[in-house]
Amino acid sequence: MAIEFNCPQCGAAIRVPDAAAGAKGSCPTCQTKLLVPQVADPPQQAVPEQPPMPDLTAPPVAPAPLPFDPAQTAHAQVDPAQKFAPPAPPSQFPVQTPAVAPNVFPQAEQAFPQVGGPTDPVQFPGPPSAGTGQPIIPAGSSIAASVRRRSKRKNSGLWFPVLCGAALVSGIGWLYLQQLPSLNGHRTAAFIKNESLPPKIVDKNLVDVSADVRTSVLNHFAENRERLKSQLVETQFTATDAGLEIQILTGSDTRFVRFPIDDDLRTWYGENYDQLESPHSKAVSKALKDFFNDWEVAARNQQGVENFAVYRDSVGLGCSVDGLGFNVCARIDQTLYPCVYEDEGFLYFLLPPSSSKFKVVGARVDGKKSYFPGEYDVTIKAAR
Repeated sequence: MAIEFNCPQCGAAIRVPDAAAGAKGSCPTCQTKLLVPQVADPPQQAVPEQPPMPDLTAPPVAPAPLPFDPAQTAHAQVDPAQKFAPPAPPSQFPVQTPAVAPNVFPQAEQAFPQVGGPTDPVQFPGPPSAGTGQPIIPAGSSIAASVRRRSKRKNSGLWFPVLCGAALVSGIGWLYLQQLPSLNGHRTAAFIKNESLPPKIVDKNLVDVSADVRTSVLNHFAENRERLKSQLVETQFTATDAGLEIQILTGSDTRFVRFPIDDDLRTWYGENYDQLESPHSKAVSKALKDFFNDWEVAARNQQGVENFAVYRDSVGLGCSVDGLGFNVCARIDQTLYPCVYEDEGFLYFLLPPSSSKFKVVGARVDGKKSYFPGEYDVTIKAAR
């Protein structure tokens, strides 16, 4: 047999051998110091019936003693035959010691499983397959139900802050996305009647060449206007006191299309100005240096430059746009058309007059992907 009782502090079910009766120990669940209770054996025989009422006229007779069972009382007398038995180990307690209330054990008391000395260990049995020494809690017991309720309450309490945190993150993300500029969607552009746009002036002090080379080239272009025309674009180079003057005109098969820079695109451009302008400035600075050095040799030898068409794009178109126009282009089917001109409010493309729609997409710079991440679907209105 075994002694079964509940911890008075946490209610855990504890089961120990009969030999641990009256021993001190600790609850395996809450570590509360406790005393294993004495459990009486079931009576060996039935309680005798009550004797009949005595005759009051008869002299008094002493009542017969009832059968005595030491296990039925906490104040049983010790058998005289056991007076000379070996003393119990220090951790054993006399059988007449009553149960002690919880939380009154001194801290120095020894905890389970050592309740009967080093040769008499007592362990709380656990599940047969576990062998961990944990108390058995029946699945249908009130203790197990209480543990499940506490676990559910604890888990349900964790859901609320998790849901609140997820909602907060989602809200912040939504607000952030709402504040981002939209670089997609439908836009409208228009053909213009102009065949040329105001010229761009390249400050002569920004050209990284010697003063003699700069003066020689600017004097040549001041006296000789150089033109380079193709089906796409015509580029003219002249010079003024301020520097090199570049003018973009329509090609033989193209017309100017003006694309408006809306608030979203302008905001994005301002936020990413350095990333857009840095590659543009480096490319134009190198192209201008090569352009002036080649034209100084050509002017001195009184001949033209063989790779003039290359400078039409790198210098002519490169100096006519800023960082935004340098990083975008128009796409019709699989054909790309560079941005040829940029001012404060518009981007300009040279497209075939029969065009009715195109896309504004990122343009590769030196073989690298453009910084521009958007894509506009553009409808072209009639000329005005």
